[in-house]
Amino acid sequence: MDAVALWNNIGTQSDSASSTGSANAKLAYIAANIPILANVAYASDTVRMSANTERSTTSTVQVLIKRFVVTVAGFVRIYMELKNSVGGGGTKTNATVYLDGESITTLEGNTTSYEVESYDIPNVKVGSIIDICFGVNFASTAYIRNARINYDLLAPGSIVN
Repeated sequence: MDAVALWNNIGTQSDSASSTGSANAKLAYIAANIPILANVAYASDTVRMSANTERSTTSTVQVLIKRFVVTVAGFVRIYMELKNSVGGGGTKTNATVYLDGESITTLEGNTTSYEVESYDIPNVKVGSIIDICFGVNFASTAYIRNARINYDLLAPGSIVN
């Protein structure tokens, strides 16, 4: 019996204590298997978390520079500003975004002025960790600032097109 069927049968005469265990066990199963509709996020331009301090590195090996622990489930937008001390000529600041330890995208900046980069991250869970690791592809200095997690919350019963 699936979680929805269990939920629909709890407290009814068809709720057989022997079918899947006690009511407490059924409720625990339901809680683990029915998505909670509160705090469901969709990517937007509303800033919810930020790490605005400018950081820099000359490393050609990417280093962890920013970390966020997300408190919602759904889609969030990561936003950051990147630049490079040299700019152009193939010199790049590379910022790789990780979701729960898995690389999901690499954003690049290759000018001496800050460039805005963003990416919408799907499948975020409550407690997910979003890391930004960054470095340069060769002799220069990479800069990052204004790293942010942006989202809005769905109202219960909402549909977003």
